[in-house]
Amino acid sequence: MKMNEDGLTLDDTTSIINQNNDIYGIRVYPNPTTDHVKVTTSEDLNLLLKISDLSGNIVYTAKIKNQETSIDVSNLQTNTGVLIFSFFDNSGLIHTDKILVK
Repeated sequence: MKMNEDGLTLDDTTSIINQNNDIYGIRVYPNPTTDHVKVTTSEDLNLLLKISDLSGNIVYTAKIKNQETSIDVSNLQTNTGVLIFSFFDNSGLIHTDKILVK
């Protein structure tokens, strides 16, 4: 793992992890993907997931309650091939990932 000048930690599994708020061990993989991604957390939670394209259009929303969830991204509309996964708990935004869909 490396930290960039913005205080974000980068690794091979996820594109961007908000270092200060990754208390739930959220991972989204594989990256890049062609059809499905797995979302894993360190424990069963009650999170809201919003997936958006680079223009900010929300293309998918779901509740994440289990430690492992599979999401089909092959049919989500995106012009760029990049999807932004934003995770929220009761306090607000806690984690963001960028995933490339080929």
